[in-house]
Amino acid sequence: MLAVIVTRFGGPEVLELREVPPPVPRPGEVLVRVRAAGVNPLDWKLRKGELRLVSARRPPYVPGSDLAGEVAAVGEEVTGFRPGDRVFGWTVAFRGEAGTYAEFAAVPATQLLATPAAVTDREAAGVCGSGLSAWVALTRLAPVRAGQRVLVIGAAGGLGTFAVQIARARGAEVTGTCGAANLDLVRGLGAEALDYRATDARTLAGPFDVVFDTVNAFHFGDLRHLLARDGTYVDTMPGPRRWLAGQLSRLRGGPRARTLLLEPALDDLRGLAELLADGRVRTVVGHLFPLREAAEAHRLSEGGHVRGKIVLLTGT
Repeated sequence: MLAVIVTRFGGPEVLELREVPPPVPRPGEVLVRVRAAGVNPLDWKLRKGELRLVSARRPPYVPGSDLAGEVAAVGEEVTGFRPGDRVFGWTVAFRGEAGTYAEFAAVPATQLLATPAAVTDREAAGVCGSGLSAWVALTRLAPVRAGQRVLVIGAAGGLGTFAVQIARARGAEVTGTCGAANLDLVRGLGAEALDYRATDARTLAGPFDVVFDTVNAFHFGDLRHLLARDGTYVDTMPGPRRWLAGQLSRLRGGPRARTLLLEPALDDLRGLAELLADGRVRTVVGHLFPLREAAEAHRLSEGGHVRGKIVLLTGT
């Protein structure tokens, strides 16, 4: 099979397309014929070696964690899937599970679901990294309820577009910041859209029940004054300063700071799949690349200000 290989830690140039043997599913795993794979910032942070202390992946390895395709075979002890079923799901890089930038991937059956009929493979491939992160943030870390106010920083990106839609589906009033070119996109998802260059988020009129900084543009202290007394600020960048802000917020009372570190569960994907199936949430696919152009996809992701999800297609 064809697969992208991280040949060593480094820049996008270390990605090579190679012919390698297809994986054999172990007990509890499903062999998936990958049709599309999502690209996430985690992928290039691992490729650069920034997370080598916490990840089990070491070069040479296949990158990627999100996928969609069809079941090619099932390992022992797997029930509920059979060859030909359309599926989508994820693997866990930190445990060293199989990468998804390949024509086949062996995936734990507990991390796969049937793809909703109305959802394409390229849309499904963009769900798990960004969609599940937004779901966990807005249902577990800072559970959003009907009538609440939610501010999404970076509302036009892969994570932000899901966050806006999930918050809206839960009945919240949503404000999203983005670049001027993406204002119509964010409005179309149901949010009040603000150009971040023209409007400093720190000057907005609160209170907000949740502030979800999907691009880590601020720190908790920058936006604390915008939060309701029992409000929550969520970011996605672990680090000493952010960890300390979270601990202090618990001791002080009032608004809380949380960092998105929780690992998703299959029940999270089931909840999100319901919204995908009935059209309340959709993947905004902003950029498509063939597998052989994975390096270009990484360059785009690293550059920031990406509109929607970046997805790799196999077989092209």
